[in-house]
Amino acid sequence: MFQTNNKYTGCLFILITIIVILISGCIHDNNEITVDLDNTIDRVVQYPPDETDVIYFGFDLRLSPKEDARMYAPFLQYMSEETGRTFKIHFTPCYSSTVDELGEDVTQFALLGGLNYIIAHDKYNATCLVRGLNEEGRSEYRAAIRYDIIE
Repeated sequence: MFQTNNKYTGCLFILITIIVILISGCIHDNNEITVDLDNTIDRVVQYPPDETDVIYFGFDLRLSPKEDARMYAPFLQYMSEETGRTFKIHFTPCYSSTVDELGEDVTQFALLGGLNYIIAHDKYNATCLVRGLNEEGRSEYRAAIRYDIIE
């Protein structure tokens, strides 16, 4: 009877499976998808079109841009309704930083993490307007920040 070495058979099976997966990923599907760039949603944040006094909100990307916009849009809508001012989301380009855009008045307020707040405070004298509360209802934050890797 024909005998096989189970160790080599298992390795060969895994190798063939990986090759099949890699090759199947290289097959191009030529189905063309047409996207209508004029088809947009009505509004994410409502604001008067003739408003020139706009307050831009910056933030450090946490999820994807789409998810971040979905998360912050209701907050900015609330701020617009309560203050009568126009609030817009500002997405920081990859060649810039949220801290620098806040300090250079590209954005007028921003949601920053602990480390970026420290940098913004030291570099631009930024002040904290609001802090979140933890599970105990206190505004405490614990972190270990290594200074030698910051600069």
